[in-house]
Formats: sequence, C-alpha cells, structure tokens
Amino acid sequence: MGKFVNDVKEFFKFCDENEVEFVDFRFTDLKGTWHHVAYNYKRLPKDFADGIPFDASSVAAWQPIDKSDMMLKPDVATAFLDPFTADVTIIVICDVYDIYKNELRSPRTLRSSSSATFTTSTKTNFTKNARARSLKKPSSFCKPRALEIPATSGLRMSFSFSTT
Repeated sequence: MGKFVNDVKEFFKFCDENEVEFVDFRFTDLKGTWHHVAYNYKRLPKDFADGIPFDASSVAAWQPIDKSDMMLKPDVATAFLDPFTADVTIIVICDVYDIYKNELRSPRTLRSSSSATFTTSTKTNFTKNARARSLKKPSSFCKPRALEIPATSGLRMSFSFSTT
C-alpha cells in the first residue's frame, strides 16, 4: 500500500482524479474491532480533517449513553483506495477523540504513546542493568531455578531448568 496523499488538499485532488464516490472513515475500539463511518464524497465537508462527530454509544466499553458523542480525527496520510468495493471508495484511518475529557481514546494513540514511553524507559533500564551485570560474576545470576505449578491450577507437572 503506497502513500497517496500528504494533506487535505492532496486528498481532495486524489479523490477527484480517481472519481471517488465514498469515503470510509475507519477506527478501532479498545478491543481492536474495526468500525467505520462512510460518507458520500459529494457530501463530505471540506473541513472534515478537523473532526467528524459520531455517536459511540454502540461501541462496547467506551462511553455511557449520556456521554456518547465522540469525534473521529482522520489521518489523511493513511488514505488508500479500497480494492474490494464495487463503488470507488477511499479508506481513511482515524483516531477517536473524547470531547468530554479532551483526549484521544483510540488504540492507535494509546499504542504510539505507550510505545514511546516503553522505548524511553527500556533504553534507560537497559543502560543501568548492563552496567550492573558487568559488575557481577556470571555465576551469581545464572543459578538453577525450579518452577512449581500449583495443584489447584489443573496442571500436574513441575520441571526445573538451568541457564548454566
């Protein structure tokens, strides 16, 4: 899948050149299930990149029914033509914005922010731990270990392993 557009202006130009009939805004819920909202291209507001309101009351585990209004924030750089539809349709992946808490709530955002945190903390911890490991003798951290599985778990086995 190639990159077709970089901004909203290129998006509209690309849609006009390819005679797009529908725009399919897709997002995932917190469980990873795909959802979508489709618009007729001719009815698409020119300022759609600022956000598309939608009712999230039917999306499980997201919002209570009295605060179910949310906003899709399209990422036009993810736009691509859907090869499987009869009518020419362009797909745009979106982030979900909670208008009541003023925060992004989509798994894409959670993944990218947690990934950045994980990368930063991993580099810091790796550096600290590498220094600590270099000061120890190898035999001090490679001792044989035994793993016992409780009888109540339904599994009836125990085994041991050694890294030396």
